[in-house]
Amino acid sequence: MMLTLVRGITSHFRARVTEWALAGALFGWGYILKLPSPTFDQPSYGEMARFASEDTWGQVCFWVGLVRIVALIVNGSIRPSYHLRAVLAFFSCFIWFQILIGLIKVGTVSTGIAMYAVVFALEVYNVICAFGDAGKSDRQAAERGAAKNGRE
Repeated sequence: MMLTLVRGITSHFRARVTEWALAGALFGWGYILKLPSPTFDQPSYGEMARFASEDTWGQVCFWVGLVRIVALIVNGSIRPSYHLRAVLAFFSCFIWFQILIGLIKVGTVSTGIAMYAVVFALEVYNVICAFGDAGKSDRQAAERGAAKNGRE
């Protein structure tokens, strides 16, 4: 079973490397927010703090990141999970966008703006790719269904 998981992950890893990286980053981001040190005391997180508490953001980021990692493992090893990948990428995109907007609204120039803009752009790309994979899978399933019904 473990060998199957490893083979499945490595067979799709190159094509999904940005999804893996950003899922891991989101998981890590959430984990750090769950630590006892008050991250949201910094002005750059003021906008996010107005939307939800640091603990809430930490929980959401942690669990979305973890579920996304599990979905990527399942997608590569056990069965395709295109739709779940697409939905989780969309949620992740929303989170990165909130971080970026929060940094922009502070009114100071921060290197975080440049970094999170790139992270957000990569996540938009992931959303497009994942929904594209889901659509392709749906079309193939519909074609198989139509071919099967034509034979009966």
